[in-house]
Amino acid sequence: MKIKKNKKFKNNVLFLLVGLFVLSFFTACSQENSKEDEVIEPKKEEKEDTTNLDIREVTVELDQVKLADGMTFKDHPKREDIVKEISGIGLLFHLDKDGNPKPDKYNSANKFVVKTLKSEPNCVYRLMVSYPRNKNWGITGFSDNKLNYKLQHFFMNYINEDNREVWVKDPSKLPFTYIYSDLFWEDGLINPSPVGFYGFMQFLKPHTNFDLTIGLFYTGNKTKFNSDGTISPFWGPSSELSKKGKWLLKIKIPIEIED
Repeated sequence: MKIKKNKKFKNNVLFLLVGLFVLSFFTACSQENSKEDEVIEPKKEEKEDTTNLDIREVTVELDQVKLADGMTFKDHPKREDIVKEISGIGLLFHLDKDGNPKPDKYNSANKFVVKTLKSEPNCVYRLMVSYPRNKNWGITGFSDNKLNYKLQHFFMNYINEDNREVWVKDPSKLPFTYIYSDLFWEDGLINPSPVGFYGFMQFLKPHTNFDLTIGLFYTGNKTKFNSDGTISPFWGPSSELSKKGKWLLKIKIPIEIED
């Protein structure tokens, strides 16, 4: 009887030891899996140094201005070259959430009506894009936060081909041309680059109606410079830039070239 009890006791102890071994094995595996999960878990993305931009806050203004005597669009004018602002040409648009232009309450126009100005070579159009309700999105805000390295406005044209919109990438086929003329006053900026708040336009094809598409492109935590140090042209991002950023907004402004 005593022998049977000893055997039973030994069996119970053995069963208990086996159970503890199995439990410790699964616990170790669970911890190992947890460590592996920790390793493969993607790192949290760094917070982007920009804020949501409500496109209803965007305004676009186009003015005809006169340059100093002897200066033309081809001379790449700057704002200090303006000697006269010609009144009655500037239009202001507020844009709704879908990017549709709404005329300012003091102006009933719903499009820009412009001229080629061939007979007035020292006159050009000045185009300004602004975000009046977003203080940090002004020119100073861009340079203070080094956002001028990461953002750029583009001025594009899309045409309809086979019932689809096609982006015009050949500048010789555009009904306009554009020159960036942003000015950052802060000292110490390395390779300051154009953003497109302020620039000059020239319209090339008389009796033409088209939509000027203005887009704001953002590269997040990357630079907008190409690998060779160049900047994308005004008519759209380079193929290299397109792969490392995103559009924050795209808006269309109707334009009629009279002559």
